[in-house]
Amino acid sequence: MTRSLGAAVLAGFTLLTGVACDFPTNTSSSKAGQPSVASYTPRRFMIDVGGGAITSEPGAAVASSFFKDAKTLPVLGRALIDADYVPEAVPVVVLSHGLWKQRFESSPSIIGQELVIDDRRMTVVGIMPESFAFPEGARLWVKR
Repeated sequence: MTRSLGAAVLAGFTLLTGVACDFPTNTSSSKAGQPSVASYTPRRFMIDVGGGAITSEPGAAVASSFFKDAKTLPVLGRALIDADYVPEAVPVVVLSHGLWKQRFESSPSIIGQELVIDDRRMTVVGIMPESFAFPEGARLWVKR
């Protein structure tokens, strides 16, 4: 996409006038193994952990390209896939290794189980490696 910039002087900086610039329109990763900013939205999620207890956890709502761009596979189960993004798809979630260990005692049987996240039932489909926490501090990922 090409946009033309106007002229201005702001706090000693001169902005160029009449310069056409090409702005990239793709959402490819800017660093190898790191999804682009356009492919996720950091946010907090409320998780019902049973017995009436609710915990707030950091995570991200992610685009279908997020895990492909991250070039990191889950240690258990799978990442989100294109089929998870069709309207009739069952809501799914991928957990961080830390959340899996802390809240679910590293039980592999969590795969396929339902959690209530933000008042919606979501099926756990994957556990990411211990080293993966992108965006910084994320403990779960859902489709955007």
